[in-house]
Amino acid sequence: MELSRYLDCLHADGDLLARTAGRSLAATVPCCPGWTVRDVVLHVAAVYQHKVATIRRKDRRPETGEWPTEPPSGVAPIPWFEESLSLLLTEFAENPPDTKCWTWYEPEQDVAFWCRRMAHETAVHRVDVEQAFGESAPVPTDLAIDGIDELLERMLAYDWFNEAVDGHGESVLIDAGDHQWLMRLAEREIGFERAPVAGSEAGAGVTVRGEPEKLYLWLWGRLPISHLTVAGDGKLARKLREHYVTAATQ
Repeated sequence: MELSRYLDCLHADGDLLARTAGRSLAATVPCCPGWTVRDVVLHVAAVYQHKVATIRRKDRRPETGEWPTEPPSGVAPIPWFEESLSLLLTEFAENPPDTKCWTWYEPEQDVAFWCRRMAHETAVHRVDVEQAFGESAPVPTDLAIDGIDELLERMLAYDWFNEAVDGHGESVLIDAGDHQWLMRLAEREIGFERAPVAGSEAGAGVTVRGEPEKLYLWLWGRLPISHLTVAGDGKLARKLREHYVTAATQ
């Protein structure tokens, strides 16, 4: 996706999150046990503040206390969220995407990484807030495909996570039609391939198939696997999502 597309999605989903949250900050969030809408709003605002501090610090990771995690005295959650989003968008506008700054993903140490990451952070939590009041608006197909790719390559298959892996050669195929991803589970390693790979479905222990948006929301724990088609070892699919993905995205 183009940088401008990430920023458009970030802006649109941020606005929708704030408007929806205005219905009731006390509403419970189904996919985040123990959280209310207020918790989501404050969490995302604090994440924005952290990224603002990160970009301003350039090549050094900001230390705890260098960014606010709560709104200033007298400022309500939603206005603080809106202010935090505005600050983040300003940082993205004022710093070219190749500007160097710290990220947790070593191969990409630049502002472009955070543009992409914040677009998905906002999309997922926008869905959280909407689900507190019923069904959520669709996640655009291009954003969903990009988000599946980001999660599987940069979170699930990245080196920092591999020590937690206890696979034995199983493979999982994530099938969104024209876009597929093959994940191979080994001891302390998760292999990642963008498919179609010759014979990938025949060799996979399980194939999880569906529309990009549904796969995206399932991987992020916002949609039950019953909304998808599972061919093969359903336990393996649940292990990927409930054990590995959950751990990799904390």
